[in-house]
Amino acid sequence: MLFACATVLSGCADWSPGYSDKYIVFFDAQSATISPTGKAILDRAAAAIKAERPPRVAIAGEPADAPPHQGFNPKLSEPRFAAVENALVLRGVNAQLLSRAAMTETEAKLNPSGKRRVEIRLLKS
Repeated sequence: MLFACATVLSGCADWSPGYSDKYIVFFDAQSATISPTGKAILDRAAAAIKAERPPRVAIAGEPADAPPHQGFNPKLSEPRFAAVENALVLRGVNAQLLSRAAMTETEAKLNPSGKRRVEIRLLKS
């Protein structure tokens, strides 16, 4: 299933029911720079976090320990996590709400662009 990066995903069957909303920030290959589209998604995610006040927000990205030959770039996992976290904090999100979670390789492969995304998941509890 391919998701449009400007769309907020709610109630999708392919992800845990423990999440109320999920926002996806895509990255260009070999880059940890947030695009203008990604910035708009972060604006929406930050607004939702502040409005909904979830107990935690998971920042999920490509598996950091995946072998590079499978299309993953472990060296970019950390900078992409940091870019998304920093952008949310700059938008007024409390850093203490944020926690990191590496996707499994299976989760990351559900989307052909899965290798180059970070998901922001608002936890229900």
